[in-house]
Amino acid sequence: MLNLLPSKQEIRARQIIQVFMDTNGMDSKPGTDEYEIFMRRILWGECPELTGEGSIFVNKQEEIDYIFDYAWKHSGYKDMVGNYREQEEKEAIFP
Repeated sequence: MLNLLPSKQEIRARQIIQVFMDTNGMDSKPGTDEYEIFMRRILWGECPELTGEGSIFVNKQEEIDYIFDYAWKHSGYKDMVGNYREQEEKEAIFP
């Protein structure tokens, strides 16, 4: 059976993100397109107030890592790319 309960790290990331959203008057809900887009913005580095240097929302690097892991999981990207891997190409042999 799969463990469907969120980890402590995921819970902490969601708490931090929710405080950020509340502070900024954002009202997106998990599972919506708007929420996925916001998670993508986090991944793209468009929310430096949340994950950047001097952020008042995080206390340590681990929390930033939790946020990025959470954002990846809820961005929709994981479903789009899944376990994509580049095919290995043989290198050209010089004559």
